[in-house]
Amino acid sequence: MRDELIGFLEKRKISSLPKSDGNTHVTCVHIRRGDFKTYGQAPSDSDFVKKAIKFIERKEKLKRIERFHISQNSPSDDLIYSRDNCDVVFVSAAKSTFGWWIGYFSKGNRVYYTDIKMTNDKTYRLGHLLEMDYYMPHWTRIRFSEDKETVIEN
Repeated sequence: MRDELIGFLEKRKISSLPKSDGNTHVTCVHIRRGDFKTYGQAPSDSDFVKKAIKFIERKEKLKRIERFHISQNSPSDDLIYSRDNCDVVFVSAAKSTFGWWIGYFSKGNRVYYTDIKMTNDKTYRLGHLLEMDYYMPHWTRIRFSEDKETVIEN
């Protein structure tokens, strides 16, 4: 089904961001805060995002690169970009549906996501979200360990 859905995305190149190729590895990080903070959802946590990026770099055996780009693309262009360039995706807002699609359509189909159980997400707390119905089984759930400093797989 994934391949069929990917086929619906336009065939065009998005030129404003780095391209994934044999020399360039692209890790895409989806961050969401604004409306999530307002409505009791679990927004991205800046401290966790920074430490999670380092964890993913170690796990994927990547060299540390200090270059970040913020997409100014339309949402549809970001999906196309993910399909063509995102070798790895980190969805930092555990329940972001747009982040989910970025991960699902990603080139590498290697996705890390914030463990929703470590957040104060209202929907999860009320029992309206079952993880096994939301996240793909091969995606990697990550969270802080007990020390709140170290990111681990869960």
